Amino acid sequence: MLTQRVQIKFTRHEGQSLFHASIARFRLLACGRRWGKTKVGAVEFLLMLLSCDEGSVGYCVAPTFAHTRKQWKEIKYYCPKEIITGINLSAHVITLVGNREIQFKSADGADSMRGDAVAVLWMDEGAQIQEDRWTLELRPSLMDTHGKAIFTGTPAGKNWYFQLFTRGQDPSQTDYQSFAFSSYTNPYLDPKEIDEFKRDMPELAYR
Repeated sequence: MLTQRVQIKFTRHEGQSLFHASIARFRLLACGRRWGKTKVGAVEFLLMLLSCDEGSVGYCVAPTFAHTRKQWKEIKYYCPKEIITGINLSAHVITLVGNREIQFKSADGADSMRGDAVAVLWMDEGAQIQEDRWTLELRPSLMDTHGKAIFTGTPAGKNWYFQLFTRGQDPSQTDYQSFAFSSYTNPYLDPKEIDEFKRDMPELAYR
């Protein structure tokens, strides 16, 4: 297995370790600002893709291409340079050893994510993505490979993403597991900074 030969340098804090330890097929992570969700998302995505067969395809999906830049940045930072075999900036694709492809996809265009059999999916800020992007395009793309998915983001009301998160809280739904963490649980953040943040914004938005 390639993951046994590749070292990804990343030190997880406690909450990130719990997310990493989950064996659920669909893992959802909802947490406060500056918790490290994009960083841990990038690392988990890489580990999952590297454990897949050669020729596998992984999707990094975000609401817009502007959002995918954060995913691209973290993937490039944590992915060992020696396993990158190609980068196509115009196509938004990074190729790894074994012809494993990382494709960065924007969810703001209909039918923009149909076609591939996807082994690994990382959706960032899913609460800002329309439901049919998941139900009609992304979820079916995981069927051929029995692919896995991780979701990272901040909740935004009781939409489809909230319902999916709730499914991950139900022990009977063994394919799903969801996690929620406050910004205070990031040991690298100064609690005084979070208190200051709380003071300067509406209570509902803070929660």
